[in-house]
Order: sequence, then structure tokens, then C-alpha cells
Amino acid sequence: MRYTTLRGETNLNALATRVYGVTEARATAAAVEALKRANPLLAGSVRLKPGIPIVVPVVPGAPAPAPAGAPELVAGSGAPPFADALERIRVHSMQAAKERKKQAALLVELAESPEVKQLAHQDLAVAKLVDEAIKTASAQLELEPPIEAKAFEKLEEATALLLGLSK
Repeated sequence: MRYTTLRGETNLNALATRVYGVTEARATAAAVEALKRANPLLAGSVRLKPGIPIVVPVVPGAPAPAPAGAPELVAGSGAPPFADALERIRVHSMQAAKERKKQAALLVELAESPEVKQLAHQDLAVAKLVDEAIKTASAQLELEPPIEAKAFEKLEEATALLLGLSK
């Protein structure tokens, strides 16, 4: 099974032409019908919107979805390209969350150092700033699991529902 996303096509004929490379009326009609069967939500769509994930079925008598190795078409595992992108974003986001926690821990450590405490005792403005920094950093350290993990969990659920996949 292959997948793609709408890029700017405003109708199924244009999508069939891009994906299958068909231009002849009968072949285009067959490709459009196959796209409708594979994507029931598209059958009643008056206006197609860019970014919608599309299942690209094999159409008997039509050329294989073209081009066969195009980056917007992914074969094999059934994972559409945005699923791979979503995973990369999730990994980078989790790394960023870990880095923020690390930075927050360093900030608390620095703010509680004898040097900073001495400065805070000498200047009320510095004391307020240090207290605020400790509160903010401590709040960041208490986020368990990171908010990013919860957000990606919800996004993965929505993506699975959209594609009709089960978790």
C-alpha cells in the first residue's frame, strides 16, 4: 500500500494525474474511482485541502503510482511520510525537554550556591530574581512526564484514527 498527501490539487482528477501519471479520460476515471474507494472521505468532498493523507491503491490497467520511488509515496510498512516526520519531531522534542530539565537543574544548583546566596542577602532585587528563577526552574523539573510526551501521544492517536489504523 502506498500513501501520499494532497499538495494543492483541488480535485481528484488532478490528484490521479499527479500520482498515476494518467492523462487519458478513461484511465483518469478509473484512477479517480479507485482513489474514492480507497479513501471514502474523499468521495463526497467538494473541496480538497492540502496535507490530507491519501491511500494510493494499485489501479488495474493504469501505470503504477508514479514516480515509483518518489519521496511523497512510501511503500512497504504502510507508514505515510508524515508518520516518519512525526517520529523525528517527537524524538527531537523529547531531547529538547531533557535538555531543558538539565538546564533547570543547573540553574537551581547555581541559584543555591553560596556565592549567589551571599549576593541575594546583600541586594533585595537579586534575592527576588533568584527566588523567581528557582520557582520557574523547579516547576520545569516537576513536569513528569514532559508535556511534549502527552501532546505527541494525543497526536499519534489522532493520526491513527485519521488513517483508520489501530494502536
